Amino acid sequence: MKTISNFFKLSLLTVFAASCGAPAPKTANISADQVQTVTLADNETKPSPFPGMPGVNIPTVKVDTVGYPVGWKKIVIFNVDPAGAVVKNEQGQDIIGITSDMVTNYGLDNSSKDLVWQVDISAVNTPGTYYIDACGGTNGKFCKSDKFVVDEYWKVYKKAVVALVKSFYFQRTRTALTKPWAVWDGDEFIREGVSHVHEDVGWDFADYPEKKKKWQDSPDKMWFQGEQIKKGWFDAGNYDMYIPSTGPSTQILLYSYELHPDLFMDKDQNIPESGNGVPDILDESTWGLDWILSMQQKDGGFRFGEAEYGFGKAVDADKDREPRYIRSVSSSATAKGGAVMAQAATIYKKFPAYKGIASNYEKSAKMGWEWLRQNPGHVRFDRKGSPQPPWDDNERGEQYTDNGARFAAMTEMWLRFREPTALEEILGFTKVEKFKEVTDPHAIATGSWVNISRYGIVALAMDTGTPAEVRNWAKGMLKRVCDEILMPVAEKDGYKVLSNEWDYYWGHNANLAEKTFILAMTAHVTGEAKYMEHARDQWHWLMGRNPNSYAMATRVGKGIDAFYHMEWGPYNPPPPGYAIGGPNQTKLCKLAPGAPAKVLIWDNQNDLETGTPAHTLFHWRQEELWEGGFTKNDSWDVGWWEVTETDLLYSAGFVLAGISVRDTKNVNMPAFAPAPATAPNLAALQASYKRRPPRPPWAETDEGTPGEDGQGNKCPGVYNPALYKTAP
Repeated sequence: MKTISNFFKLSLLTVFAASCGAPAPKTANISADQVQTVTLADNETKPSPFPGMPGVNIPTVKVDTVGYPVGWKKIVIFNVDPAGAVVKNEQGQDIIGITSDMVTNYGLDNSSKDLVWQVDISAVNTPGTYYIDACGGTNGKFCKSDKFVVDEYWKVYKKAVVALVKSFYFQRTRTALTKPWAVWDGDEFIREGVSHVHEDVGWDFADYPEKKKKWQDSPDKMWFQGEQIKKGWFDAGNYDMYIPSTGPSTQILLYSYELHPDLFMDKDQNIPESGNGVPDILDESTWGLDWILSMQQKDGGFRFGEAEYGFGKAVDADKDREPRYIRSVSSSATAKGGAVMAQAATIYKKFPAYKGIASNYEKSAKMGWEWLRQNPGHVRFDRKGSPQPPWDDNERGEQYTDNGARFAAMTEMWLRFREPTALEEILGFTKVEKFKEVTDPHAIATGSWVNISRYGIVALAMDTGTPAEVRNWAKGMLKRVCDEILMPVAEKDGYKVLSNEWDYYWGHNANLAEKTFILAMTAHVTGEAKYMEHARDQWHWLMGRNPNSYAMATRVGKGIDAFYHMEWGPYNPPPPGYAIGGPNQTKLCKLAPGAPAKVLIWDNQNDLETGTPAHTLFHWRQEELWEGGFTKNDSWDVGWWEVTETDLLYSAGFVLAGISVRDTKNVNMPAFAPAPATAPNLAALQASYKRRPPRPPWAETDEGTPGEDGQGNKCPGVYNPALYKTAP
């Protein structure tokens, strides 16, 4: 017998000691004295996968569970022959019947193993609430689609976008979360105490393992000297914080605002800052910005992040007392920190409430840029043996460079301040070095948090103050990404998604949101509508028109109802707007062997020893992986974090994707500086560029290799075609 102790690594082994093994009650949090110990037998059994199966545990008709705007093309997916199916209104009245001219019989979709019929119901264009009945007169439980709304764009998607932004409030640290703000649709998510202000916060990692000095008292610290570290968001389902993810996440929120400022208002988030005359998304973004600012050194470099040495314990955020260290400086952190500071400086100076801090943002950006110029090599932070992932500074894999981060910094410095050395660097990266991060369409399309060059390329393509040669290069690169990498994939997938079978890896959903943004903005800068249609198909996939039939965020449409999170994992229903990583066949393919798009749901056929009832589809407790036979007892090689964990980058990416698909006419020009009075001499700038030094050596890695056996989407020994049969 093996015993599950109360706390392991990043485990959420929190189980209510409630009678009858009931699931976590609504909005009730857990303290350590409420945690019970669960004992499981030694596990040598084979996995017991039971993924999403049309007509068995998910609907046979897949729709965007939030809705479809008036005037948009409206494709729904059937997993049964749509003959005889009917679109009905909320009252059950027939609206239109499905006819053969509306149907494309796709056949077997290889990524999901579903039979697929694509059905165009664009004729349903009157505002209202609808569903599709494919029951044929029977009373089947899953033969009707989920309900969906048809209305004007913002009436359909406003609550979804608001929810996604609201998740950042629930990721705040150094604050309590209290009423009336910590509430969503009547459900309370309360944190009574202030988190992470204890005496073991802020040790300078340079002295590890000793605790010699606090960062707040360091002579190297540029801002807020002598004060506790400012604000901040938790990075993901744990309590650590990193500029390589916080920087881009904040930048994405700010671009969401800049591109469509009319969609973001004061008081729309119900946060403590609401009512100050500033759009709430900008108020919320200061929680990322001010924390990043507090990580800057006097020489301009940014410290990498604030984190524990190892992995945290599953305790409430305001009860966590683990030592937290300020990591050393990093070029990727400095580039990403400087990029978002430059952007923020030009946005916040327009608001009197933030005019003072905006000048600090500008100074910070320029200091960071000078540091990057003085340190042209890839400066990695010193891990000192920590098992924590080094993100951009990973030494294992050629894909981990700071080139994408530096490109983000140079584009923002050029666009916001018309810094000539930044344009010189842009030319050097694209014309001289020809780094793959900015010239390889595949690297741009799949950059995730490491290579964020996509935002700089889009901005250059939009900016009328950028020299035509550079602007046209950026437009051409966007078209190449779309035409060579993205659109060919979507055109051959049954669910019209931009994912090959091997694209279902860690953070799949975030990468899909990034591709959505690229397509939508390519439509904007080129005027070609085909790109927008494909962008909207990806958004519909994220909102529920996918093989799992759930929106990939909490409290959004028919959103997932459980996710991996130290603080909020036990809550049922969960707080709003948490986007998850999604299907990940590289680590958990045993959940749906042979069907990478379904590596997400586990429909446990019996009550579990944790108290989780039978037929729960989404999970977060590690011991349920053990009980299901998906990994050995006490093993931490894989966990539910592979598929249901959230991340700042995921939720921010969903926000940007959701507003990008609005249309191509109402896109606002960001706060770029006026064009230089004298046109830059591009030839002279390019000639003055100095090549970067060779990057440090890297080691081969198996990260991102498709399939646990290295052979595409197959898991050895457990493939069972019966798992993918559709119920009659």
